[in-house]
Amino acid sequence: LVWTMTEHFSLSLPLTLIFLLANFLFFSGLPIGVAASLACVLMQRSSPLIATLGIPALWVSSEVLRANPSFGIPWGILGYTQYHHPLLIQIADITSVYGVSFLLALSGYTVAELWRFLLTYKERQPVKGNQQRGKKEPHNSRPWPRDSHSQLPVPSLQPLAPGLPWPAIGVFLGSLAVTLSYGEVQLQRYHAPESAAPLRVA
Repeated sequence: LVWTMTEHFSLSLPLTLIFLLANFLFFSGLPIGVAASLACVLMQRSSPLIATLGIPALWVSSEVLRANPSFGIPWGILGYTQYHHPLLIQIADITSVYGVSFLLALSGYTVAELWRFLLTYKERQPVKGNQQRGKKEPHNSRPWPRDSHSQLPVPSLQPLAPGLPWPAIGVFLGSLAVTLSYGEVQLQRYHAPESAAPLRVA
């Protein structure tokens, strides 16, 4: 691309690099940015199941939009990275490469949710009694604040730490099992028998 721009458009090398970088940032970054913004909305306002299905679908939509002739950047599709794994990519004859991209994006979302669960694990652990022994509780550190007109504790409205992302885990494991099972069936279907004579083509 750099050679084409410098030879046919009479641009210097620095201007060519700036022009190519600006085009790539716009035509490739715009679909990804829109998908990321909508993914944030899903994570904040939708159920875990909808987010599990919607976020990978948004990523695949950004890939489809980038590969559209209007944008013209079909490189960097996530599913292309799995060409070394025939068992995993057989599903592409039904879903095309975007089905593999969906599975990879789903795996990334699941790992991110598991990592978020591990980071907030300590917040769900009860405080041991021997750790508080001999310490005077401050006046404003009660977990259950009291109402001024009542002696009963009022529950705090602090958000709870997230639990295990079971919807993401279930959807990912189910999708992976279906993909691998289909891949095994397809590979066995087109596998040549060992007793078959080799085919000479030249």
